[in-house]
Amino acid sequence: MVKIKSSSNTDKKKQSTIVETLEELKENCIEIEINYKKKLEDLEDLKKSILQKAFAGELTKQLIIENV
Repeated sequence: MVKIKSSSNTDKKKQSTIVETLEELKENCIEIEINYKKKLEDLEDLKKSILQKAFAGELTKQLIIENV
């Protein structure tokens, strides 16, 4: 038969500390995920903008002006 050790105050404090740490890590992960998604959206917008300028011939005009 397995005996279950009763939790002491020290064990409960350790558990509370671990839970708090995990909650902070979870919040950090959520914040990182939000920032990551925002960066992906920004990159997609930049890509669209560059492609639009390229098809409109605006990028080559800028290169010609800079090389003159």
